[in-house]
Amino acid sequence: MRRSLSILIGAMLVALAAVPAVAHGTRATTEITAAAEALMRTLSPEQRKQAGIAFSDPERSGWRYVPDWDLEATGQAPRRGTRIGDFTPEQKVALHRLLQVSLSDRGYLKADGIMSMDDLLRDLMVGAVERHAPEVEGMTLEQARQFGSQHYWFTLFRDERSKRIWGWRLEGHHLSINFTLENGLVFGTPEFMGVEPATVPPGPNAGFQLLAAERSLGRSLVRSLTPAQQRLSKLPDKIPEDIIAGPRGEGRLKSYRGVPAAKLTPAQRQMLRQLIEQYAGNLRGDLAGEELARMDRAGLDKVYFAWDGSADEGMPLYYAIHGPTLAIEFDNTSADPNHIHTVWHGRDDFGEDLLREHYREYPHNPR
Repeated sequence: MRRSLSILIGAMLVALAAVPAVAHGTRATTEITAAAEALMRTLSPEQRKQAGIAFSDPERSGWRYVPDWDLEATGQAPRRGTRIGDFTPEQKVALHRLLQVSLSDRGYLKADGIMSMDDLLRDLMVGAVERHAPEVEGMTLEQARQFGSQHYWFTLFRDERSKRIWGWRLEGHHLSINFTLENGLVFGTPEFMGVEPATVPPGPNAGFQLLAAERSLGRSLVRSLTPAQQRLSKLPDKIPEDIIAGPRGEGRLKSYRGVPAAKLTPAQRQMLRQLIEQYAGNLRGDLAGEELARMDRAGLDKVYFAWDGSADEGMPLYYAIHGPTLAIEFDNTSADPNHIHTVWHGRDDFGEDLLREHYREYPHNPR
């Protein structure tokens, strides 16, 4: 199954690296830099030491989306940075300001909502463990209490050779926001957003949904496909249990699969574009506009859509969108299914290709 899915997701990242365009963001650079510096000024010396990591450290590209306790249980290294649960109110205000100038209103509300929903998940998991519910068999009460908005981490990556090259990350369960800035260029991927429960069960906020547009627009596009288009775009294997292009999955991406936008009707191409905009639109408007313009220059017709599962409400659904400048996955296949994972890869995650060129040209660039 995994081998076929690799072929399915295919050229997502192979094609991405071949496109030289970058996100120009002079205003974005100025505002994001100012907000990050303001946040760092609020931190104590110990917190600044925790938050600051060398730009060359492998941690910068080692993004993850599982809860803290799962890292320990699976033998992975713990997250590094300063924990949001230890922030003062002033520091939290500064962090939210950084999110607000880096993301759109939509993206900011999603990120904040994901962290808030993890508080609900903590309460649900604690209750399930205490009543010995079978769905949480093996989870300890201590582990259940490690969900929640306190367990997110802020990290700032500094380059030893240049003050103009740096990055920041906010990460925890179901959220990994990564920004890299270099000489007026801004890279806002990879970006992971997930949520559980995707639809809140009975209670004070019953029916509230996060990532609802990503799910509903994906279903609508699948429903619009003709039988011939469905045969071309539906995966032949068992529906995947999670995203493929995750923190350790990029190496499995080999070739395009699915139906190209060139074989969609104008109405379907518009639906596909609206779906892509849900992901690109998490970035602030100028950067989102750059991403969409870059996709248009490469050609929307070269973007492929593939899916598996069902377009019916309450049924599992997986889809992948990939083209020369982007790679997107949506997975809503677990927890009956009320648990969503999404990931968006840009053409140059972490700005790695451009940075390699920079370091070849300026191997000893001073501060």
